[in-house]
Amino acid sequence: MKRLAIITARGGSKGLPDKNMLMVNGKPLLGYSIEAAMKSECFDDIVLTTDSEEYIELLSHYPISFLHRDKSLASDKSSSFDAIKDVITREQFQGFDYFVLLQPTSPLRTAEQTRQICSYFEEHITQYDFCVSVSNSHKPTVLTRPIDTDNSMKYFDIDYSNYSRQNYLPEYSPNGVFFIAKPDAYLEHKHFYGDRSIAFRMDKRDSIDIDDREDFEYFYFITQQQKRQELLLKQAKHEIKLKTATFHESADISLIGDAHFGQWDIDYIGNKSVQNIAFTSITTEQYLDLILSKGLIKELADTIIISFGINDIRRNLGSIEKISHRIGDIINSFGVINPKANTYLLEIPMTIFRVDCDNHAIKEINKIILSGELKDSHGDSVTYTPIQLNEDLTNKFGKLAIEFTEDGLNLNEKGYTQIQQIILQTL
Repeated sequence: MKRLAIITARGGSKGLPDKNMLMVNGKPLLGYSIEAAMKSECFDDIVLTTDSEEYIELLSHYPISFLHRDKSLASDKSSSFDAIKDVITREQFQGFDYFVLLQPTSPLRTAEQTRQICSYFEEHITQYDFCVSVSNSHKPTVLTRPIDTDNSMKYFDIDYSNYSRQNYLPEYSPNGVFFIAKPDAYLEHKHFYGDRSIAFRMDKRDSIDIDDREDFEYFYFITQQQKRQELLLKQAKHEIKLKTATFHESADISLIGDAHFGQWDIDYIGNKSVQNIAFTSITTEQYLDLILSKGLIKELADTIIISFGINDIRRNLGSIEKISHRIGDIINSFGVINPKANTYLLEIPMTIFRVDCDNHAIKEINKIILSGELKDSHGDSVTYTPIQLNEDLTNKFGKLAIEFTEDGLNLNEKGYTQIQQIILQTL
């Protein structure tokens, strides 16, 4: 298949001046669409069509085609059809099986999503001429009505006393991320919709469409959240450096894990000395890659107590199965360092009223932990003793008791005292 990516960008903008070139993390908004298209390796050519000579000059370092379109095709009255027709009727852009319109105002699209939609359309290319990405509207159209200048709600005329969102089928709307068409069909049809078009469903979180300053600031916030992952990795590496000496310590108990153990300032559990090689910001994958694969841990106690999973859940790092398998890989690695060790694996503490942590996911991993049937990524069994925590840490609603936390996630001094008592009873 021969594929063309078309990126349209008018110069200026009444709502948000020069929105297509506004800088975010060192590159203009247009750069996000260009780079996603390039990284996907889906396209035989990528063309940016714009009326702005300035945009072309500033983006000329990208190895793509540029089309300086006439001002008449970039006015407030001109349509996207006019701009696309100007591209696909030119001789240099003939012979493509289909084109993909990538609007710069949807900068969260990824190379992987681009590959997915191209593959999806090609699977259905004999039945359909068009493909449009959509996302769930999350609000039925019965709740959307016009309001006249008198502000009366007379058009909201259904019986809302029995309204329940669950009674309505999910409704979808185009999210602006991808539009695909066969060139001849598009010139005839002049838009992307109808019974000759197939929908490609996407998550709402990938469906930002920047139209005004509020949209742009939300996009900036999202990029900062993505950047946060890089900062957390740096923090994990820094913590590892600070604890290098701990890897060689001899002790009665080795505490190993992520946030819950990483924040626990403890030298003794009862009368037993503690080697704490847990890190507040580390994930299971990072523990395997940054510590175990490099052979940094030289000594482990004969009693190993492990607490992992909360950071992986908070960052959505894979399925429940994958997270549990990585915990299994970690446990098996410790068996190589100290084959005589008795290994204990703590249930993950529940949280209370946290938007960034799914208690359902915690419950699912805890089921696997407490069953004693945890497996590693090869499907091999893992030897450990599970330790139940949540019977003593949760309230009657099954959430972390407020007395054991200040923020609904991390344990306070009373919470750690409770865990210490549970560990002592187990040992």
